[in-house]
Amino acid sequence: MQKTPSGILYSATDLVNFLECEHLTVLDLQNLETPLPKTEDDEQAKLIQDKGFAHEAAYVDKLREQHASFIDIAAVGQDREVRHQATLQAMQDGIEIIFQATFLEDEFLGYADFLRRVDSPSSLGAYSYEVLDTKLARSPKVTPTPTNTAVTLAPTATRSWRTSGDRCRRSSSTCLPMPSARTTGR
Repeated sequence: MQKTPSGILYSATDLVNFLECEHLTVLDLQNLETPLPKTEDDEQAKLIQDKGFAHEAAYVDKLREQHASFIDIAAVGQDREVRHQATLQAMQDGIEIIFQATFLEDEFLGYADFLRRVDSPSSLGAYSYEVLDTKLARSPKVTPTPTNTAVTLAPTATRSWRTSGDRCRRSSSTCLPMPSARTTGR
């Protein structure tokens, strides 16, 4: 949840948090107006974060080696709208791997670790995208995930890669519907 000059932006995490605990949403909204005290990360939390970042970086390197076209959306800048437009352009251009894809529509903001082009027709043409995620875990945590532009335009599944290199697959039927994003200007 983020406060912007034009209102509040909600993420998939905000929707899942609301489904799991309405009081958490009340606290999140309160935090937007009057920041609540936060506990600093301890050494164990920092270690887990560092290992997670290293796991994702290794997966980025692997994807860069395996695919002819790769784009890091975060490299285009910090502005959400610029990242959103860059993501849509990369999808329209058929880039094979899109890292840190950003989706923005109305009051909804979403990120995908990776989008991978697959040979399945969509509004983009003869291809579409599936969402890839990296997790530092022994088993997947399955929670409802709001769909966004990536799902609307393509994937039938979300795949996660764990540190063991195992793959897990989650059908997009576990997703909650959200508005489909426009593929042209906002």
